[in-house]
Amino acid sequence: MRNLVDEFLSKLGLVRIATVKEKLDFAHSIDKRLDEHRELVVTLEHDTTLLKEQPWIISHLGTQDDYLIRIFHMVHGFYPEQAEQQRVIINVRSRPTLLGDCQLPEIIS
Repeated sequence: MRNLVDEFLSKLGLVRIATVKEKLDFAHSIDKRLDEHRELVVTLEHDTTLLKEQPWIISHLGTQDDYLIRIFHMVHGFYPEQAEQQRVIINVRSRPTLLGDCQLPEIIS
């Protein structure tokens, strides 16, 4: 029955939210992926000269962070910065200041 419903939804261009979450949270959770991305940014900033030599990389890292934030929201229904308001404990470090503010339109507006 479920496959029949999924097939019907697919024809309408729709997917169950549970399916989206299942597909996005493979291998490691989005929480871990976002946290590891931020750890990498901090490491690149403090332990290498790469970002000073190639400053354009910072904008790519910022866009990647925004992308991971959006996936986090799709999976959890809130943004990482809203975890405290949601009374949820997540293991995601804060966005590195090097990246500037999140540029997702739904967060900016």
